[in-house]
This record gives sequence, structure tokens and C-alpha cells, in this order.
Amino acid sequence: MSQYVLVVYSNPAANREQEYNDWYNNQHLKDVLAQPGYMSAQRYKLTDHKLDDAMPNPSHQYVAFYYMETDDPKQALDDMKTRVETGVIGLTDAMAPDFLAYCYSAASPLVVTQ
Repeated sequence: MSQYVLVVYSNPAANREQEYNDWYNNQHLKDVLAQPGYMSAQRYKLTDHKLDDAMPNPSHQYVAFYYMETDDPKQALDDMKTRVETGVIGLTDAMAPDFLAYCYSAASPLVVTQ
């Protein structure tokens, strides 16, 4: 099996950040991880810190990483899309509709400190 990560950039709807975070942390992550091939997930919120102040500001405040192990990432993504379309995985209008999602394949082994 190969390793992949689905990276999802998102924002809360206006004035609904608490509801958005509650849904994402307590419902959505569990719903996605209930699917075959999805192994773990973690979310991050944008900080004010940049490597270089000349970098443009990103358009999304939050990013989620969904780690997958599968021989068929397209099928894993298609299955998630079907689950969303059929209501098995529910979405919320507390999330702004401008989210972005990209799937990446591992390009190196995991390197850790010793």
C-alpha cells in the first residue's frame, strides 16, 4: 500500500467559527476516518508567523491533513465524495463553501529526529 495525504484548506462561515470547529473536530474528522484507507487526521489553524514577510497571505485560515494508506487513492476520494453526496458524511453551512482539497502522494520516507 502507498501513502497519501489529502490536504483540505477551509474557512468558517462568517461569525460561525466556534460552530465550525465543533463540527469539524467532533464529527467530521471521525466521519472521514470511518472510511477504508483513512488512517489519521489532524487540523491546524493559521498563525501570524511567516518564514518571510514578503510571502502573500493565504486565503484559508484552517488546513486539515487526512493520512491514507491505499492502493487506489482515486477510489478513496471517490468513496468520500459519494458519502458526502448521499449524506453519510454530513457537511455544515458553518463551513464557508470556498474550501480546497488536494491529494498528495508520499515523495520521501518520513524523516524524524534521532
